[in-house]
Amino acid sequence: MRARLTTFVLVLGLLAFAFPASAGHGHGHGRGRVHMGLSVGWGWWWHDPGWWYGPGGYGPEPAQSVPTDVGVVDTDVSPEHSRVFLNGDLIGTADDFDGYPSYLFLRPGRYALEFRLQGYRTEALNLDVSEGRFFPIDIKMERVPNEPAAPWFDRPKGLPVGRVFGPAPEPKAAVQPGPDPSLRPELREQRDTGAPPAARLGAALELKVTPANASVYLDGEFLGTAAELARLERGVAVTPGQHQLEIMAPDHISKTVTVEMPQGERRQIVVELEGRAGQS
Repeated sequence: MRARLTTFVLVLGLLAFAFPASAGHGHGHGRGRVHMGLSVGWGWWWHDPGWWYGPGGYGPEPAQSVPTDVGVVDTDVSPEHSRVFLNGDLIGTADDFDGYPSYLFLRPGRYALEFRLQGYRTEALNLDVSEGRFFPIDIKMERVPNEPAAPWFDRPKGLPVGRVFGPAPEPKAAVQPGPDPSLRPELREQRDTGAPPAARLGAALELKVTPANASVYLDGEFLGTAAELARLERGVAVTPGQHQLEIMAPDHISKTVTVEMPQGERRQIVVELEGRAGQS
């Protein structure tokens, strides 16, 4: 879809040069002008009703917009007409969820995601989805020798069956005071092993990240969204030594930051992701 959109824009540009002017209604100069333009806005894509998927099947999303309590999946998969299966059900093609016109939205939970296409080896992965988490999936499927491949125009009708999937949202429980253990490595250790809190770990990272919906990974492990981490008053406790931060968000260029943390040091890391060209 992205390649076709680029080609379309180039064709429009060539047409604009090929027909710079035409005779007609003269505005005081006996000369008319041909005006051609293309307007692409991110907000335009969100006007379609959302859909939800649950044990009972498919149905319209009550709210006519994408919910905020979801994870985002970008299926940048080649071939783009490969079929996308969610928990065994066909929901669309990779082209349907690559950001043009929109993404795949999953409510918090665990999902089995598969990409299948005749003539290619199936790619499968499991996703642990939490609110605000971003999954940029970049896969080039491997050809199966001597097996004919499905042509690019072979696309089942009626896809995608929806854009928002997962169990219907449950009423949120009252928020308990105190830090969320899922955002604090030292508290996760205490929760999982019963060991006393770790800093005790010896160093702390204070993360200031934009945009607010960016996903932050520490040494390959999902730490939380930028908005969640901004609420931590004492930062994230880490062990002394070298650590790697990965920050990514829809329609932004990802960044990787390597930081060396001495014993007992508290350090602030500020990261602002740059939007991709053509995205607001």
